[in-house]
Amino acid sequence: MDSRKIDALVAEYVTELTIYTKCLKNHKPWCGAEKCSLECKELQGWSLPHYSTEWGPAGVVVEKLTEAKRWNWGISIYARDHSKVFVSITDETFTKITDAIAETAPLAICLAALKAKGVPVDN
Repeated sequence: MDSRKIDALVAEYVTELTIYTKCLKNHKPWCGAEKCSLECKELQGWSLPHYSTEWGPAGVVVEKLTEAKRWNWGISIYARDHSKVFVSITDETFTKITDAIAETAPLAICLAALKAKGVPVDN
């Protein structure tokens, strides 16, 4: 799945931002209820955060799920060449909720978060 598609899914299901398919008049990006699509030509300087490719936005994903539920996150690098990252999410009793494996930590965080929210994703 394309990283920007993952970012859009994270925005909608994890950080709970609404992404409309058509531009709204008098929009105010990231202000709450009013959002625009990635295709909006009127929107200047706005872009969907790169949740799946950058550490800062991936941290927002962790914080958003942690504030909503008392979930614990575990991140570890495995394989001899450190080519994969394993992320697990557990509840407050350390019962596993879900996990994900990816080439980078931000991507693994996003995949695990989407799976925890019930969004089907390829791992």
